[in-house]
Amino acid sequence: MKRLSVILLVLLMLAVPISALGKITITWWINPWRIAPPNFPADKAPTEEDFPKWAAEEFMRLHPDVEVKYVVVGNTEYSQKMAAAIATGTQPDIFKGPVWDNRWVGAGLLEPIDDYISPEDLEDFYDLALETGYVDGKHYIWPWNLGTNGMGTSMLLYTPDFEKAGVDWRKIVEEGWTMEEFVEIAKKLTWDSDGDGKIDHYAISFGAQDTHNLMNFIYAHGAKLTNEDETKVTFNTPEAVAGLQFLLDLVYVHGVAPSGVEAMGVYDVIGNFHSHRTSIGFGGPYEIGRITRYVKSGQLTEAFYPVIAPFPHVEGKKGVSYASASGFVIFKQNDKAKRDAVMEFA
Repeated sequence: MKRLSVILLVLLMLAVPISALGKITITWWINPWRIAPPNFPADKAPTEEDFPKWAAEEFMRLHPDVEVKYVVVGNTEYSQKMAAAIATGTQPDIFKGPVWDNRWVGAGLLEPIDDYISPEDLEDFYDLALETGYVDGKHYIWPWNLGTNGMGTSMLLYTPDFEKAGVDWRKIVEEGWTMEEFVEIAKKLTWDSDGDGKIDHYAISFGAQDTHNLMNFIYAHGAKLTNEDETKVTFNTPEAVAGLQFLLDLVYVHGVAPSGVEAMGVYDVIGNFHSHRTSIGFGGPYEIGRITRYVKSGQLTEAFYPVIAPFPHVEGKKGVSYASASGFVIFKQNDKAKRDAVMEFA
């Protein structure tokens, strides 16, 4: 009889939702966003931990029965870390990364959000933001950010270098520039700064891991990665080859960008621009905030204000911009109460 009672107790515990046994625990992975939360000291630079810490604590304050555990996952490591988590069944409840993989939907790993969002709510979002997470008639992303956020969209100019080289940067900002004009101007922005006979200041630099910015030059030549319904790779085209050749020529023919591209990522490229080893960088208005943070944290000695300019375009063709949207995806939840809590947090 005693053994039967124990078995019945175990079966009863298995039948009870996890949420009924105590606090609901939400695990949240987010890529670095150095956002200053409310009431953050103006004389300090926010770290990648400040925003998620504030968001988690605020949600827990409003929902005492919920515990939010967040993990900041770097932009260059999230893909490998997520793959390992999915393989072992330890993926987070909610994820916000630079991109998401729509194959997660086909694998049955994600929760659609349609039951938690009204038609009126959908009207609050731009179509592109919703389309990013729309698969087989259902929405899988709570949109959080959408924009031509700078990477792959706009260039940054350090205007003192342009003025030193006698280049009218205002004309570039107002009228744009062709690929040919870009090359000629880049040559003027490349020099030997210490007189040792070796080039040590370049117009621009690239990183092989910095795909957004590299792809702008390739798209500008008319290339596409896939066909319209993304069922076939169409990258091996004359247009794509022309775009890649243009980038290679900037390094190996014109000498306006340093070699070693294969070893560099986006933050190496940003670092070259911040330290004025290059005159042209990549990014958007937020770069002013990054520069300010770096000055406050001692990573840069002085602030400067870059000017935003368009990428160069091929003569006779329109320029291109890289638009991106991202947000929160919810991994599969078996417990309804927890699913409700995760959706509300998202």
